[in-house]
Amino acid sequence: MYIHPENQDLYLPWADRVFRVDPYPWYDILRTEKPVYLMDNGEYVLTRYEDVLKWLKHPLGTMHPGQGPWHAFDNTVLNRDGAEHLKLRRHSNKWFTPKLVNQFAQRTATLANEALDKYSDGSVLDAFHELGVVPTHSTMCEVLGVPDDDAGLIYRHFLTCTDALSPDIGKEDQDKAQSSFDYLFERCDYFFKFKRENPNAWPKGLVDDLIELIDQGELGYRSALETTVLFYGSGSPNPAQVLASILNHMAREQWIWETYRDEPDQRIAIINEFIRLYPAEMSLVRFVSEEVEVGDFTVPKGSPLRLMVGAANRDPAMFTNPHQFDHKRPPEATMHLSFGIGPHACAGQLISRTQIKTILDAIATKATRIEIGGEAALAHTDRVRGYLSLPLKVY
Repeated sequence: MYIHPENQDLYLPWADRVFRVDPYPWYDILRTEKPVYLMDNGEYVLTRYEDVLKWLKHPLGTMHPGQGPWHAFDNTVLNRDGAEHLKLRRHSNKWFTPKLVNQFAQRTATLANEALDKYSDGSVLDAFHELGVVPTHSTMCEVLGVPDDDAGLIYRHFLTCTDALSPDIGKEDQDKAQSSFDYLFERCDYFFKFKRENPNAWPKGLVDDLIELIDQGELGYRSALETTVLFYGSGSPNPAQVLASILNHMAREQWIWETYRDEPDQRIAIINEFIRLYPAEMSLVRFVSEEVEVGDFTVPKGSPLRLMVGAANRDPAMFTNPHQFDHKRPPEATMHLSFGIGPHACAGQLISRTQIKTILDAIATKATRIEIGGEAALAHTDRVRGYLSLPLKVY
């Protein structure tokens, strides 16, 4: 096992590059030796599937009220609980029904096919950007009813924002995240102002609904703006990161790609297994709203629980041979936690799943083979599995 510098935590060396690329050996040791682990920063880290599941669902495990720059989302479903959370979620849920998601995914398919056509001669394409970031960002912009401007720029800004959720966040990272938040908020504030002054210039979308709710006195402007930034900024990172992990893996294990290409009835199971193996978000934080017992610890009210989704998804108590790809696991052994569960389950998981499948289906229709075209540029942190590029050849 890699030897950490003395200033790194023995079990979770967050800043260590080797750990960030492949944290699973550390997760395995921690899950066995200290399934509830109190870190020096006061976080209680949970790695077992049953514990992570419990506290994702538990009504006393509330979403944290913002961490550093992430106070920017204090008035969204992300950082609200109870009746207020349900009310806010209802405002956006109607835009993510199966029927509408399938309609929006037509945009995803169009852009994916355009990218594939440009590289049909087997030349190298950046699959992460052209198949992942661009189609998914454009699709979310269609949901919102706003222009699909520089997808790569928006992705990089939101990736910088997520750095501020790291347990070892420093002032420089906080300042960078704040600058990125400022850019995203200024951009979305412009969308609201433009739509009010030019109500018919852009197609209608979620932003128009939010404006109507503001005018009816049912929603404050700040909450509407934060909600828009949340969807605008996060519309591409999670599905694009998962897609990159899938393509990276498939290109190295051709039998999986061939199964996906040739056996359409296996596709949903294949995608689900990849989402288990490669969650976009490796950990989530909940704060307990009153004193509770967690393992052998009495956890004081207000304390943070770091729920290690990446570790729970590979818990051998739940998944046989957990590090191995196996899309034929029995149904009771396929319940990963990558999208969360309970009140704060990911609001965009349906559109994320649909877009991932839409893009993979487009590749399967047009291509017979995929190959690695160069070394992927990774931006993995303790919090997210991030990519910057994925060179790929599609034949």
